[in-house]
Amino acid sequence: MVLCSTLDGRPLALAHQYKRPNGQLGGSGKPDPKKSFVEGGD
Repeated sequence: MVLCSTLDGRPLALAHQYKRPNGQLGGSGKPDPKKSFVEGGD
């Protein structure tokens, strides 16, 4: 899981990202958003 936040530490979004044992990103290489903490997000 990856937590994206503002520079002052406020959370913006939570996303899942698959990392292979060798450290490379799997799948599309892009995070899959799971939760938005921005007002109006879902």
